[in-house]
Amino acid sequence: MEDGYIGEGGSRTVSRSELDLSIMSERIHSAYSKANRMGEVVGRVTRYSPVTTSPGSIVEVEVDTVKYFSRGGVRIGDYLCIVDPKTLHIILGVVSTIKRADELALAGVDVPLTPNSSPGPTSPESILTSPIAGVRLLLEADPDSGLEPRPVSTPIEPQSPVFDPSPETLRYMLGLPGGGVLLGALSSLYGPVKGGSVAVRLPYKALLHHTLVIGTTGSGKTTLLKNMIASLTSEDGDFIVPIILDMNSDFIQLPIPSRGESDLEVLRSVRPPRKTVIVVPVSVDAASDALELDRNIYSGVAQLYHEDVLSQLVSSGGKWNCIERPEGVRCESDRLPFIIVPYFIDSVRRGNMPGESLSQLAPGMTRLSLELLRSLRERFYRYSGRAGYPPLYVLSSALSAYIEASRRNSEIEDVVSSSLESMSAFMVGLGGGSNLSQARVEPLGLGMRSLVDLVLEILSSIRPHRSTAEALYRKIQGLMDSGVVDVSIVENSRIRVLLEPSWRFIIELAADARAPVVVDLAWLASRSGSSVFAPRILGYRVLQSILRMRQDEWARRRVSKQLLIIIDEAHQFFPQERGGYEEQEASRQVASMISSMARLGRARGIGFVFSTHSPNDLHDIILQLSNTKIVLRTEKAHLEKLSIPADVKDAVPYLMDRYMIVTSFVFRGGYVLAATGKPVTMHTDFSSIYLRG
Repeated sequence: MEDGYIGEGGSRTVSRSELDLSIMSERIHSAYSKANRMGEVVGRVTRYSPVTTSPGSIVEVEVDTVKYFSRGGVRIGDYLCIVDPKTLHIILGVVSTIKRADELALAGVDVPLTPNSSPGPTSPESILTSPIAGVRLLLEADPDSGLEPRPVSTPIEPQSPVFDPSPETLRYMLGLPGGGVLLGALSSLYGPVKGGSVAVRLPYKALLHHTLVIGTTGSGKTTLLKNMIASLTSEDGDFIVPIILDMNSDFIQLPIPSRGESDLEVLRSVRPPRKTVIVVPVSVDAASDALELDRNIYSGVAQLYHEDVLSQLVSSGGKWNCIERPEGVRCESDRLPFIIVPYFIDSVRRGNMPGESLSQLAPGMTRLSLELLRSLRERFYRYSGRAGYPPLYVLSSALSAYIEASRRNSEIEDVVSSSLESMSAFMVGLGGGSNLSQARVEPLGLGMRSLVDLVLEILSSIRPHRSTAEALYRKIQGLMDSGVVDVSIVENSRIRVLLEPSWRFIIELAADARAPVVVDLAWLASRSGSSVFAPRILGYRVLQSILRMRQDEWARRRVSKQLLIIIDEAHQFFPQERGGYEEQEASRQVASMISSMARLGRARGIGFVFSTHSPNDLHDIILQLSNTKIVLRTEKAHLEKLSIPADVKDAVPYLMDRYMIVTSFVFRGGYVLAATGKPVTMHTDFSSIYLRG
């Protein structure tokens, strides 16, 4: 019986069709109830065309006309959710197309224009039709049952309710992390979602898998990085110490707040750090000028840096108190939010730069040159009573004499004096630097001439080919010309190699103050006369020292702070393999170095953020090492290597300022769109202060 049947006991029961209709009606009601609880219902899945369900497929949605016009419409990139009536699972999608139509036109009725017709619609009611949104399916989940987001597998029924998800629902469906460094607010291509109230964060575990930030000049890279750093210093609990290699003096401004409140809700609780530790690399030229300001080199450096840089940021301060410790020097001014640490590269002191550490500062050495350098330093260390290694100017002087004697076929003694005289250019002194050959070098405790003679004696026993000695001399001389290695002061017949501060000392300063560490490479470039080479040497040394410190801590089972190293203008440090053999060899050695650092860093609590506007100039190893990529507006030609999702790839060259596509393993859908707000810290271009006359 189709209409019913008599069951046991004679009572009439409903038919199967009545039973199915009742169940479906109840489930649709439950689906709408759930949709209203988790957001605002805005439409339903169309019943006028078949619905195909698969990950990435497009489902047509009829949008409620009244809500469409009252809400300002539905836009490309909006997130919408569908509730399946059968399972009450939620399917998340993103609007990829929108179709609008005129009813009269669909019916074939054409209202002709007359000379008196207005430019608007002649029949406004004919456009009050339901927009059809094409929603690309992303993920399926159910917060009520605890079903985690997964690829879409449940068939979607026509007339299923479609709703605009609440911020909480969006967070769950996208699997957005609840903790970590703040990148900004969840966004679509036209603006922030939910008024900028949905935070997009990178968990700390993701930072240890390294991050690449790409964007053209003016796209918002520096603003993003500043806000990320401020987010780290604003968080309570364990402090991850940010260390920034700053090529443009952008990040020394971090402790100075910007004017006004952030334009994004998620950033309104983020505040600038109270202090910033500024590592100030000192070249020979800068040391000379510092000694003219103060007989104490450290106080002089602080005053010089204040005059050159900090006076452009703050109007007060200038009196610096420097406290010297065996592990480093800190300089502070009561009225300023800065701690200055004068930084010198010291290749002399025992344990400071063993093994191949020195050669890593000047990548591109040939195998024979590397072996010669290693032999010279190791033998010198033994023959000098393990007091230390030879300063670069001693190595340079001895190699110069050895090469010249070999070229002239003369005795080395005949050319040593002239090579010694050339070393005065690499020292500063209060006494004029006279009689350098008799001056004692601290901490080695030997006279300059004795040191050069010892290196020459080692060279005579090794007897390297002149071409090998020349290749090594060029690299050593390049390091010397940078003016940043083994900076020495001549005082009363003694030469003092200035001490390199310990990175453990610097990081402890930052951790105690909950402050970022900024290595100002722009000031170094202006004071050394080298826009790239000196900052590159210093950058390599910083990375090398931090990793060595962390390895030592792990060997001693010491627990220390996690670190986030942010490398601005990363292509300057890790360039693509180009040029001749020597340039390519240098690039390969640098790639090997950063690969080792990144892989060991991951295991040792060090994350890297590489930032560049020129990814095609960046070594491919960086792209391989970075498991999170943040792409702001950039040229289309730069996208080939980045594996940007196809549905947003074409939009990248046209992204608005501070908008980004973030691809990472931490997001269930593989990527999200986000936007950061205006910088919460001071954000001014200070590059002009280095245009020295």
